[in-house]
Amino acid sequence: ATSGTTTVNWQVAGSGNNPANATDFTGGSLPSGQVTFNPNDTNKTITNNVAGDTTAELDEQFTVTLTNPSTGASIGTATANGTIQNDDIVIITADYFPLTPGLEWNYEVTQNGTGVTQKVTVTTNTQTYLGYTARKMSFSANGQPAGYEFYAHIPAGLARFATEWRTYNEPFLMMPAQTSVGQSHQNTVRATEVGSGNASTNVLTLTVQALETVTVPAGIFTNVARIVYTNTLTVTGGSYQVIDYGTQWFAPGVGLIKKSVTEKEKIGTAAWQTTVITAELTSFEAGRTV
Repeated sequence: ATSGTTTVNWQVAGSGNNPANATDFTGGSLPSGQVTFNPNDTNKTITNNVAGDTTAELDEQFTVTLTNPSTGASIGTATANGTIQNDDIVIITADYFPLTPGLEWNYEVTQNGTGVTQKVTVTTNTQTYLGYTARKMSFSANGQPAGYEFYAHIPAGLARFATEWRTYNEPFLMMPAQTSVGQSHQNTVRATEVGSGNASTNVLTLTVQALETVTVPAGIFTNVARIVYTNTLTVTGGSYQVIDYGTQWFAPGVGLIKKSVTEKEKIGTAAWQTTVITAELTSFEAGRTV
């Protein structure tokens, strides 16, 4: 306790192996100030407000240092350490988009209200694009072939390299290798259309909105990444355009378990055609060889 009024200055500085900096605190500067001890005061609390974000990062350390006590006062312990704890969960894209050969997903799909049974399979077929080995995913609808796509996990993230309709001139990055809730990503790539040889441009924008628990016919899944996206495709000259947008849900170790999207397609000067699609996972199998 003090017998008179005493003041002491305090200052925050980054410290430790991963020091905090000005951007980690409200106001964008390292906090500082002065505390006053009135007669009979035995302690004071210094509050440092942290600037929250949605970026997954390491815990960061800081030190509060006391200096310049008023005349007649002395400082016993001059420093105290603190830690800003990371509360953002890192999403490892490879966990949410598995590409192991033999994986098979079955979905209940509706297209403008019409029911379709869809099967997606990761095959053993591979092809090299731009120096990367990509794996073929095949699609079927009501038991009939319905296209294919080639994907690979590359250092930058999940990349699409080709579909039955086009081959990309560069990796089409669908998701970065790591992300977290609140993060947004955009990627623009060019492709060559199969058959016509025309050039096309894809622009994909997506945001990871949340991690949540989702129930579908295949079961209850936790830590599901809810992703909203918009994707546009324009063939040179505007002869063909597609806009699709909506929400997709991906479960760790499984992949896509649910989606609700709208696809708009325009050929030449014809009117836009709209398809509303919903899908829910009914079963998921691993270990088959296709």
